[in-house]
Amino acid sequence: MFPNNLKFSYNWNGKLSTGAFTTLRLFNEKKYVTGFVYRVYLKDEFLGMAKLVGIRRTRLYMLNEFVARLDTGYSLAKCQQIIERMYGKGKDHDLGLYLLVWHKVEPQASINIKNLRSKVDTLSCLLEGANKDLAAIRSRKNIDDELPAT
Repeated sequence: MFPNNLKFSYNWNGKLSTGAFTTLRLFNEKKYVTGFVYRVYLKDEFLGMAKLVGIRRTRLYMLNEFVARLDTGYSLAKCQQIIERMYGKGKDHDLGLYLLVWHKVEPQASINIKNLRSKVDTLSCLLEGANKDLAAIRSRKNIDDELPAT
């Protein structure tokens, strides 16, 4: 599993549908590093890759209306309630406001082994047929070369 995953249970404020988005999470300087690229999931659905481009460290009770509405779409009081529900009540949590931009990397396609084997078998048959045709053409050419000129 890719070590740098960002999982969302909800698309707060529709932010995952934009070119850049923020996320309020517990501050963790080892997990969240400027320049790192993260696999982003909404529930269990892979959405793409995003690069962390900015970090602002704050505390739960230092959040303001601006940041609360930007990140969650809710009022400051409701945003603080949501964070307390996720991380525990009655604590002035050390938070990071992380800014990410979508990173243009094509995800690895999953491989359907049965389908792949079928395609390999088909290509092998085509290649075998082409080799037989080529051998026949070469054989005819050699015969033509040996015939006297008219």
